[in-house]
Amino acid sequence: MTLDSWKKKALGIALHMLSWTFLFSFPFLYSGNEFVNNDFLVRTSWLPLLWSAILFYANYLFLLNHFLFNRKTMAFIGINILLIAIFALLNNMVMDLMPRPEPTFPMFPPQGKHFEPSKSPFFLRSAASFFIPVITSLAIKTTQRWLKTETVMKEIDNQRLESELTHLKYQLQPHFFFNSLNSIYSLVDTSQEKAKQGVHSLGKMMRYLLYETTSPKVSLAKEIEFLQQYINVMKLRMRDDVKVNTSFPDELPAWQIAPLLFIPLIENAFKHGISSSKPSFVHVEMLLDSGTVILSVENTYYPKSNADQSGSGIGLDNLRKRLDMQYAKKYILKQEILHEIFCTKLTVKTC
Repeated sequence: MTLDSWKKKALGIALHMLSWTFLFSFPFLYSGNEFVNNDFLVRTSWLPLLWSAILFYANYLFLLNHFLFNRKTMAFIGINILLIAIFALLNNMVMDLMPRPEPTFPMFPPQGKHFEPSKSPFFLRSAASFFIPVITSLAIKTTQRWLKTETVMKEIDNQRLESELTHLKYQLQPHFFFNSLNSIYSLVDTSQEKAKQGVHSLGKMMRYLLYETTSPKVSLAKEIEFLQQYINVMKLRMRDDVKVNTSFPDELPAWQIAPLLFIPLIENAFKHGISSSKPSFVHVEMLLDSGTVILSVENTYYPKSNADQSGSGIGLDNLRKRLDMQYAKKYILKQEILHEIFCTKLTVKTC
């Protein structure tokens, strides 16, 4: 049993002891000194509370778990009715054995006759009052089971979300790696020096992917450095008529952000924004404002044909799923085409 489990168990025992201490003390405190020197307090309060405590823990510790929660409802009801009847009889028997207080009225009972009240109402009243600890134990135990079930379900949901996020992240890495290799491959025959630079940069990026992105959050500075490395790799294969402009903040706060959120948008800009024969451009700008990261990407729009399956088209779908899971109601992703310019703006509130 873990330390947290011991703490929870100790807290539960303390709460039970405090509750029963209050219940046994309440009649004494309520009555003041009026009944301290006689047995009225025992007869009317402490004795019924003792039977109630036994009934409560018989249900709380045993009967509910072994009968009611195991779908043995009739046995549970029958055992409780039997116990209530036994405790009601015992309560009346013990009260009969205890000395009764002397009557305070001089003429009672009238003409010296002994008055013997019927025991049936007292028996029924005792039996009815003993249903209260049974119902209380049922309510407490049911609430505890519901809370435990809710906790387990939340843990299962968290594990499922974590597993799905891990799957999405690993799905993104081969996608990114494939696009980067395509760029470097095109340089092997034309410029070996640039190809070497590309491999070197790709090695740094893969190190980031393997060792840094295993955490749910990474520093914004490392994420920006990764983006800059990727853009540099892409620029190695660009012609002179392709303009790539970037603007990142010079001073970076110690913000944390989910890894690999921005790379799909930049990948998409290079994939659809660069023409093999026409002038093209890619503009990337990142702004920071009051805990919010704003990434704007603009590029000339040259959509790929249906026959071009490079990248498999999973990047943006992957991104939307991750944003929904990690930044629900804390992000805005807008994409539109204005005068043959593809504009993307992602706003993410980090805190």
